[in-house]
Amino acid sequence: MLVGGIVLVGGLVVTGALLFGGSGSGSGSGSGSGVDAGGGDATAVSAGRDEPESGPFTLRGSMTLMDGGSGYAAVGDCAGTGGYDDISEGTQVTVYDASGKIVAISELTNSNYLSLGMCRFNFAVEDVPDGERIYQVEVAHRGKISYTEDDARAGKINLTLG
Repeated sequence: MLVGGIVLVGGLVVTGALLFGGSGSGSGSGSGSGVDAGGGDATAVSAGRDEPESGPFTLRGSMTLMDGGSGYAAVGDCAGTGGYDDISEGTQVTVYDASGKIVAISELTNSNYLSLGMCRFNFAVEDVPDGERIYQVEVAHRGKISYTEDDARAGKINLTLG
């Protein structure tokens, strides 16, 4: 059976489909129906973002505040406290090229209180120019972290603080 949809996971929207195996003969032959006639294992089917391989792109990622978060279970109710009080929805996210020049700016959004003082924020920085081997991402004044263009395009930007 094919099940598709959108799921909220830790404040991130995950889209995709899940294939559940049937009770078929176990031949494993594919008929293109979307049903696995094999052993009944569930298999995730990726439905990733369609970022072009060249041209400007949207750099997507998350930042998890590991300690010092204050909030509630609802999305949008989490912010840093004490030494982390500069971290909240609206905090600037800056993308730099390899030479340190600012190429795009956005902000933290969709905060989500996880547990034990941990908060996760998402960000999407639009119109990041392509062609850099390395991109640097910085939240507030907390230091730059470097990523390859492939990781930046694929949304593999997962920052932690605390």
